[in-house]
Amino acid sequence: MTPIDDRKIDQITWEEIHDSPSKGDFAPYLVYALVDEKYQDKGNAHLREMDDAEDNAPVQYLRGIDRILALQPAARNARKD
Repeated sequence: MTPIDDRKIDQITWEEIHDSPSKGDFAPYLVYALVDEKYQDKGNAHLREMDDAEDNAPVQYLRGIDRILALQPAARNARKD
C-alpha cells in the first residue's frame, strides 16, 4: 500500500472541518497535528473563538476520514471489518 502524503491528509481534513461549529473537530486536529500542518494557526484561532460553542454540535472530521480511506482501497476495506 502506498502511503498517503501528509499534506493531502491535512488538506482533506481541513476541507471537512474548517467551518465546523464543533470543538470536537478542532481539538483533535490540533492535538494530533501532522508535522507541518498548513492550517494549524487557523485551527487554533477558530478554537479560541469557540468559547461558547455548543458542545453537542456534530463533528465533521469523520467525513475526512472516509475521504482519506477512499484514497487507499485496502484501508477502506479494513475499516469495514
